[in-house]
Amino acid sequence: MEIDAYRLAVMNTAAIAAGGETLVAGSVSASGVAITASNAYLSLLYGAEYFGNNKVPVKGRICYCTYAFYNFLKLDAGFMLASEVAMNERINGMVGMVDGIKIVPVPSTYLPTSVAFILCHPSATVGADKLEDYKIHTDPPGISGSLIEGRIRYDAFVLTAKSAGTYTHLIA
Repeated sequence: MEIDAYRLAVMNTAAIAAGGETLVAGSVSASGVAITASNAYLSLLYGAEYFGNNKVPVKGRICYCTYAFYNFLKLDAGFMLASEVAMNERINGMVGMVDGIKIVPVPSTYLPTSVAFILCHPSATVGADKLEDYKIHTDPPGISGSLIEGRIRYDAFVLTAKSAGTYTHLIA
């Protein structure tokens, strides 16, 4: 949980630094707009447009979103009418993929404040973790069995040359 939240925060920071939090299509801003059931799909399409314009590979794109955004996406009539596959997914109660983007709903506490979703591509991000140290205590006082204590070191990076592979939707 802590590692996931940290990595998503790093991706969010990199997206903002790379300009991936603001994309204007026509007169509608993709960022700063509250997500509703009528614009969730459009908001995700703005992120896909940003990725396309920045030559981010289509295969492997991932969207980490809040459950609220996930629910709005399932309720968005524009998304549900976009394809027969979407309708079949709605019948089953699953979204899973949207235009080749894997949808991964996460608790809102994993995402930074005021973020509805983060799009990323694995080629832009690196997450390192290492089991640094661990000890096994056999039958310590008050516990029957073994107790394992450990310390894990972790970090996350967004490669500067590929920072366009991150996009975040900030909400007002």
